[in-house]
This record gives sequence, structure tokens and C-alpha cells, in this order.
Amino acid sequence: MAILAIDWGQKNVGLAFSEHGKIAKPLKTLKNQKKKNIFRTLSQLCQELKIEKIVLGIPQNEKETKQSKYIKKKAKELKILLKLPLVLQDEGFTSFEAENFMHSQKSDIDSESAKIILQDYLNQK
Repeated sequence: MAILAIDWGQKNVGLAFSEHGKIAKPLKTLKNQKKKNIFRTLSQLCQELKIEKIVLGIPQNEKETKQSKYIKKKAKELKILLKLPLVLQDEGFTSFEAENFMHSQKSDIDSESAKIILQDYLNQK
């Protein structure tokens, strides 16, 4: 099962991919500038990669935050646009983990965060 993970931030949208639902790989980072362009790119990627499920990172806190409300809104928009199953996955500490990883690798923090979100999801299955 091909899965696309999204780490949707205020400035950037990190993407990761798992072709067979076992190992996550960073894919790319999009600038969060125009919603229309991001959704068009996501739709094209889903078609090209034959995506069957979306995993969207969300901060899991005791109280709902501005960011978690923002992510829930994006989740609704993605479900309507992409017409794919969507799962919300705790993204707690993924940026921190990605930053630590980046000290030893040449990578992009947003797609690396998306990779961690997706790998956490895959490991729970």
C-alpha cells in the first residue's frame, strides 16, 4: 500500500512516502504559500505515486492548540480534494528528531519530519 505522509507547517509542507507500507522515505518539501498550488501538487503526487492513504501529522496535546485546529481543517480539505483515506498521526517531537538526524545527514528537516511521522505510523500497524 502506497502511503503519503504530510507534515503541514505554517511555512513549509514536508512530504514522505512509503511504497509498500514498510519503510518511509523523505520525498520533498513544498513552500506553504498558495493553498491552490499545494493541493494541485499533492493531487499530482498522489496520482503519480498511486497513493492509497494519507498520514497527516498533528500535535497531540491535552488541549487543542491553534496548530491542531489548523491541521484538522487541512485534513477535511485533503479528504474532499484527494478522496483518499486519511489518518491523523501524532507528530510530537518529530522536528526535534529530524534536527538531530540532520546534524549527521544532508537532508531537509520538513520532509525528514514527515518521514518520522510516517515511520511511527507504520511501526504501530
